[in-house]
Order: sequence, then C-alpha cells, then structure tokens
Amino acid sequence: FFLGVTMSNNKEAVVQEAASPVSGGSSSSSAPLVSLDILKTVRTAQLQNGLRHSNYQRYRTYCSSKLQRLRKSLKLTNGGCTKREKQFIPKKITPEMIKSDRHLLIPLYQAERCWAYAMELRDETRGDRENFPRKHFHQLRKLASAVKYAGLLQSLCVSSDSKTCLEAEAYHAFFAANSFLAREQWELALENFVRSRTIYDNMLKMGLDPDEMDLFHEKVEEIDPNIRLCQFRINGSAIDASRIIEKSLTSANPTFTLLQSKLEAVIIENRKKQAENIEKIIWRRTAIPLKSEKIKLAVINIQDILTEIDVQQDQEEKLNSYAKLFNSYGDAAEVLKTELRESQKIDKKSKKEETAEQNLKLLQLYFQNQKINKTIERNLILAKSIDSELQSKGLYKKKRLEEIIRIYNNILQNFEDLSAIRDEQDFEDGKQIAAKLLTFKSFRCFYLALSYSTNSPAEASALLNRCITIVDNARSHHHDCASPSSADLLLLDDLEKRAKGELSSLRVMQFLKTQETKSSDSLSDSTAPEVKNEATLSDAPDFFDRAYVSDNRIAHFPPEFLPVACKPTLYDLALSNLQFPDLTSRQPKRFWEWWKK
Repeated sequence: FFLGVTMSNNKEAVVQEAASPVSGGSSSSSAPLVSLDILKTVRTAQLQNGLRHSNYQRYRTYCSSKLQRLRKSLKLTNGGCTKREKQFIPKKITPEMIKSDRHLLIPLYQAERCWAYAMELRDETRGDRENFPRKHFHQLRKLASAVKYAGLLQSLCVSSDSKTCLEAEAYHAFFAANSFLAREQWELALENFVRSRTIYDNMLKMGLDPDEMDLFHEKVEEIDPNIRLCQFRINGSAIDASRIIEKSLTSANPTFTLLQSKLEAVIIENRKKQAENIEKIIWRRTAIPLKSEKIKLAVINIQDILTEIDVQQDQEEKLNSYAKLFNSYGDAAEVLKTELRESQKIDKKSKKEETAEQNLKLLQLYFQNQKINKTIERNLILAKSIDSELQSKGLYKKKRLEEIIRIYNNILQNFEDLSAIRDEQDFEDGKQIAAKLLTFKSFRCFYLALSYSTNSPAEASALLNRCITIVDNARSHHHDCASPSSADLLLLDDLEKRAKGELSSLRVMQFLKTQETKSSDSLSDSTAPEVKNEATLSDAPDFFDRAYVSDNRIAHFPPEFLPVACKPTLYDLALSNLQFPDLTSRQPKRFWEWWKK
C-alpha cells in the first residue's frame, strides 16, 4: 500500500526543524483539549512488538499495520488511486481535523516506522560506512524522515494540552539530535539533546503517575551519555550532563528562555489540575477539608518538594530542597493567617463558618507540626555529617563539637515545641515525644563530655556516666511505647558503646597521670630500683615508668627461648630390616578366581 509521504528529489534528505507550535492552545475555546502520553504509548508498543529483543524489523512491520488500521478507522486513507485517477494523492492531516488522540497516532507511528528502519540498517552495517555506503546514506534518509514526521506531530499538537505539546517537542528534539549525531554535526546534536533532556527532566517534577515518571527518568539516563559524547567531540573533555544543561539554561539563548517559560506554565497548569483532585487532609484521625485554591496549591508544592527530597542523594541538594520546603511552609502559613483574619472579622457566625474557622486552625497546627518534623530531619542530617567527619579524622575539634552541640540543642527545642502543640488526649504520641527527647539528650550529653575531655577529664567522665544513665532511661521509654522505634534503639546501643569506650580511655589517661606523678616522686627516693633501658613493664611490675608507654616497652615480644625438659623422640630402625611371611595361601578364593582356573 501507499503512504502519504512526499519524497524529496535530492539524493540526501536535509534535516530541518519544524516550527514550534503554540503551547497549550486550541483552535476553538469550546472544543476539548486532546491529550496523548507520547512516551508511554511508544514505550508500550516497542516492548510488545520486538524491541525487547532488538528486533527492529518486527517493530517496523507492526508500525505499518498499525498505520493502515488507523487510517481505515479514521477514514483517512490515501485517495486518488481509482481507475480514472491514476495519480497518487496523499491524504494530509491538518490541525483542524484533530478531534481525538487517534489522529495524533498517525504521525507518531510514521516517525517510529522510519526510526525502526534506520536502526535496522544501522545493525546491518554494524557501523562500517566504508563497506556499506549506500545503506549508511539510506539510514540517514530514514532518520531525516523520522524527524519530519516528529515535526508534523509537534505542529499538530495545537489542539492538545500543554503537557502533550511539550512532550511532542521533546520527542521531535530527540529525533533531530539523533539525526545530527549520525551526520556528526555535534553542536546541533548537543543543542537538541539538551532541549529534549530539559523537558523530560522537568516532567519529573510534575508529580505524575509513578510508571510515567520512571519512563521519563529512563529517557533522561538514555540522553546523558549522548550529551557527554557531543561535548567531548566539541571541546575534547567530557563534562557532566547536568552542568552542561545548567550552562545552557543560564545563557542568554532565546530558545531556552522560551522553553523555560513553557515548562513553568505546564508545571503551574499541572498543579492546578492536581489541586482540583485534592479535597481533604487526614490528620489526628480527623479529615480537614481544603476549600481554598491557594491552600491546595501550597499543599501540592510541598508534596512536590518532599518527593524531590526522597529522590535526592547529594547532601547539598537535600539541604537546598529543605530550604525551599521551609519557604513553602511559610507561604502556606501566610495564606492561612490572611484567611483566619478575614473569618475573625465576622461578628455573628453561623455553624458552617465556625467549623470553617476551626478547620483553618487545625490546618495551621498541621503545617506547624510538619515544619517542625522536617526541621528535625534536616538537623539530624547535619549532625550525622559532622559526627562522621569527627569519627573519620579521629580528632574532636572544639569548633565542630560546639556546632553539633548547638544542633542537638535546636533538636531538643523542636521536640519541646512539638509537645506544646500535641493532642493532649493522644497519650501514645506523648510517650514517643518523651522517648525521643531522652534519646537526643543523651547525644547532647555525650558531645558535651567530648568537649570537656581534653582540659577537664573529671567533668568529662561525670558527663559520660550521666550519658549512660540517660541512655538506659531512654531505652526503657522506647520499650513502653506501643511501637518502639528500632532505629532509635540501634542508635542508643551504638551511643552506649561509644560512651563506655570514651570513659575507659579517660580512666586510662587519669591512671597514667597518677602513675607519672608517682614515678617522679619515686625517682627522688634512693630505694627505687634501677631500670635499664631495655627493661619492660613485665620485668618490674611493681614499678611504673612513663617510658614504658612512650617507648612501647610493655613486654618482650617475641618472648625469649627458655630451656625446657621435653620427652625424647624414638625412631624405629628395626622395621625396615624385618622380613614378613607369605600368607597368600590362607586367603579365601572367590568365585571368579575359581572360574578363571
């Protein structure tokens, strides 16, 4: 069958970027916006039709049959092939004809079919252009056709929503980048790869379906090596893909500034759609309804930042996200304050207005509670990083110890604030807060002891003993809770071991100091024994000298040999001269030996 494709007369097709569509617009205000999940549709079709095993021919055949079915069902078959009209007339698709997502599937599968054919030719040549020149040029032409159909899909997304428009733009940019990469036009390939990755990366921030977010994440990981390759070909150095994208977005390139504005508009539109679905928040076994659009948007913004924090691995990025989160909590508190102020202006309130005011107060407490909990999480991350630094170096610097003590003071203050706003009827919550308070008090006491360990070991040992008692008390409080925190119990066990170790080292240091004073007094005494330079502590255990420890002369190692009476070894020399009698006649004869005879 024939397809509606106009072939170029040139020997080599030229890749041209299609004009960008109007983002999120529609031809008529009354017509509904068409929506299509492009990446999800393509990925599902690829996995179900051969690309799981890199069978591009099977996938190309599937795209052709799918196109035939789509054109037949939509009545868009290519006309002009009657007996009277011998000339082939392709049926072109215009933006006015788009009424459903099935119309957008036609250019999508046309692009996929050309791309699959190009990949099939690439596998046949195996990258050897010299021996297969015609197949290589055929591959370039098919990639150019795929870019043309992807541009057609992008231009047809006028009557679709903004998410579909952006996804079509990323799809077209990815195909154009692959075509430029095959032609070794590195700068144009890099620009299109960066454009495609920027869109897919920002799609991850929209809080979409988890399966769809996984697809976008896979696409970003697929594009990153290509970006590094292009950068290496241009500058001779492979830079991280995220740094290249940051440079592109911060530059004064008008295409990227327009793309950034489009992405921000799509994110805002997606948050508004999500805000329509959020109706209530369940907290303290009560459902708090959300009626204000501003509060709904604030809740969605907070949820998006929380998902970012869960995904991030770098500590600096997490701390920056926590700063954004606290700003969002502040914005939500300001919105609630203004709404409470307006509701308190009313003198005579109905029952409905009173319940609405109570809900606003509950929401205020909810945001305050969440902010305190996230502040505790952020402070624990800082304390953990400082503690790991101190343990790795093995030195407890005074400034770093003061920092970690201040952090634990802030954590204790946060728990005090939590206990002030907690529900008095929820006794289990009170038990958990008390257990947490004792847990972090023990940590503060431990680091205070470390700060006193250099100058005043007596106070440090007293604080370490106090720390061990607080650990025992905190452990008993955790066991009293209905669901004790296993992580906190492990932390307490580790802290107890460290406190006992530091306490024993302090005792050793105090013992050495006392022994040093005794040895200095005994040197003046004439009755003190003379200690040789090679003598060890084991030679004179009743007398202690500081040199034993400084020179590592505790005992002789390896120990000296001593004469010991041992049992003599006996050697049997007569055995080799003995002649034993022949006993073969006494052996019983078996059946097969008799049969052999």
